[in-house]
Amino acid sequence: MPYQDRYELISTVVPAFAELTEPTAIHWEPAGCILQPARLKRRLSFFCNVRVHEITNRRGFELMDTLGLAALGLADVQCLYRKRVSSEMARWMYSFGRQIFEKGDFINEGDAIPGPDPAQRWVCRHALAMIPPVRSVIDIEPAEEKSSKSVH
Repeated sequence: MPYQDRYELISTVVPAFAELTEPTAIHWEPAGCILQPARLKRRLSFFCNVRVHEITNRRGFELMDTLGLAALGLADVQCLYRKRVSSEMARWMYSFGRQIFEKGDFINEGDAIPGPDPAQRWVCRHALAMIPPVRSVIDIEPAEEKSSKSVH
């Protein structure tokens, strides 16, 4: 089933099921979040969840990733960065996640895309996620980051 149809089915059936069963909370495992049933429809208007991780072995670095697109058969996104405002990065990651949902896997190896500052070009590569769960991601390297991506 195409991912758009799977998403449409999920966003229709799950709220109806929650309304019938009246759960206290919903663990939305593919997006890595727990939410109140009243917030389910709003939450399902996003195709993914964005998470931020402090990288303890790389001082000043954070890793931000999406979670949920891979559950639909698409690539999630990850970006190792430093010296950026997390809320701005999160908005940019949600926007990029939406583009992936709307266009599918439109990124080719080595493509450069506009970063949060459209004047900057950030390089993309397909990789495995640095943070669990194991899944395919589009790994984005900010223009100013030329360092190794190794995270342990």
